[in-house]
Amino acid sequence: MRQLHWMMIALALGVASESFAETGKNSTESASLNGLIGCKNVPQAEARLACFDAEVAKIDRSLSQKDVVIVSRDDVKQAQKSVFGLTLPKLGLFGGSDAQNMGRTSDEEGIGYIEAKLTDARQTQDGKWLLVLEDGARWAQTDTANIRTPKPGDVVRIRKAALGSYMANINGRPAIRVRRLS
Repeated sequence: MRQLHWMMIALALGVASESFAETGKNSTESASLNGLIGCKNVPQAEARLACFDAEVAKIDRSLSQKDVVIVSRDDVKQAQKSVFGLTLPKLGLFGGSDAQNMGRTSDEEGIGYIEAKLTDARQTQDGKWLLVLEDGARWAQTDTANIRTPKPGDVVRIRKAALGSYMANINGRPAIRVRRLS
């Protein structure tokens, strides 16, 4: 049991020190994690171990009650890709400062662009295109540019453009302006 505690401590400290190394500060702002990290400053070994045991027990309770959830960088990247183009409240979970804290830049997939295959493409009554991506995201053309008929399986790259707009290139062809519907 004590070995499990030390593994959890190592994991928590590894995550915290990685965040600290990348941002210069502890970006977690988690009282439970900060309490655990604070144990390293206890001078006596026995008291330090008691502190670690108490803090790990708190984290273990929080994890089992789902008050705390640990996510990997890959999980964050997938979440950012899935909400790309949607207008979300500023929660700080999938973008903004979290993106910088995760060491990612706007020229990485999920932050500044996404790339996916089309599963469906059809023209609406006004002659504009509705594009459905493999993850179910639906994008609508907002400009009146004529494009070659997109087909399922075509690769689409959608990137952020000026003033909160998005541009889509299908199979590397000239871009059309699009907006995310769902």
